[in-house]
Formats: sequence, C-alpha cells, structure tokens
Amino acid sequence: MHLANVEVGKRTTQTQTQTALHAMLGSILLERGSAAEALSELARAKTMCDGDPILSSLILDLSRAARAKLPETGAPGSTAVDARTAIETAIAHAQSAPASDSEQEKDQVLLVQREGHWFRVPDREVVHCRSRQTVRALLAKLAEYRCSNPGMPVHSEELRTIGWPGERMSLGSARERLKQAMRVLRRLGLEQLVVWKDGGYLLSTDISIELC
Repeated sequence: MHLANVEVGKRTTQTQTQTALHAMLGSILLERGSAAEALSELARAKTMCDGDPILSSLILDLSRAARAKLPETGAPGSTAVDARTAIETAIAHAQSAPASDSEQEKDQVLLVQREGHWFRVPDREVVHCRSRQTVRALLAKLAEYRCSNPGMPVHSEELRTIGWPGERMSLGSARERLKQAMRVLRRLGLEQLVVWKDGGYLLSTDISIELC
C-alpha cells in the first residue's frame, strides 16, 4: 500500500498536505516493520483528513494492516529512519504557518492499545507496558472507560479488583497499592492525564483518545 498512486498535487490546503505526509510516513514505517509507530502516524492523519474519501479509505486500510502486525517486534531499519527524517522535515515545513485552534485540537490524540500493552502521548515516543501486568490491566480499564463514559471515574474498588484479582488485602494496603500504580502510569508519561475524582480514577477528557 503506497500513497504514490494517490493524486494529492492539487490539494493545496495546509491540513490536506499534513494529512498526506503523516499517512505517507505511516505507510513507510509499516513496510519497515514499525507497526506501533505507523499506527500513531496514521491516527494523526485520520484526525486531520476532514472527510476526504480517498485519503480516509487509504488511511483505514493502512491502519488495519498496522493493527494486524501489532505488537511491534523491531525497530525501523536505516532506510525507514532516513525516510522518517525526510518526511518529518516536510511536515515541519508544512506546519510552518500557524495552525488554527481546531487543527491543533485534532492533533492531540492519546493512543492506547486496548489490552494496555502500550500507549502513546502526542509528540512522544511509544511507551510499552507489556511487562507490567498490573499497570497494563489498569491502563486498559481506564482507557476503555474513558471511551464509553468520558468524564466518569472508575471506582477505586473496581480498579483494585482488576489490578490484583483474587488477592486479599487490607483497605489501607489496597489504597496504597493503587496509588503507587497510578504514580507509575503518571511517571511513564500520563502525568496530567491520570485524574483522581469522586473516589476513583479516570483519563482526562482534555485530550482525545483512540483504542488500537
């Protein structure tokens, strides 16, 4: 799948140019085996395509292919790194003009693998949580609940059951363990996005979220 056959030469708006470049970078990263990074670039393109039927269809196909190759098993080769550098330079050039408030908001998407294996905060690298069983389970629940019940917290007792299934512990110990797990999530990159509210935790509604 390539963008080479897509005619974008006549698309002159800043947003359309950025969309095509993000999608092109996603396509190259996917071919080089960097599925997670490819998916993050395609998610950016998806939020910016503004209903363009050709780009929307292409981005959807590429995203499906990227999800089929998750989890990412290797780093991109040197050719992919060179391609990333060149295309990111083009993206930076396309972004040289001030973006509108709506365009800036569209670019703010938190990506979370639906089982909590990894997440990506905008403008940061992918963070892998596969080896952190408790953190992974809690992240998956918070992300799922954020999508289905935005602004509503998952009660701390439910999170305790999810994070430490079958374990018997005192109320004080349960609270401390949960606080520690939330501190880990914040330290990994979700600093201001993990919020305490009404006896539970939630992922902030200040940012869009997409499950992968």
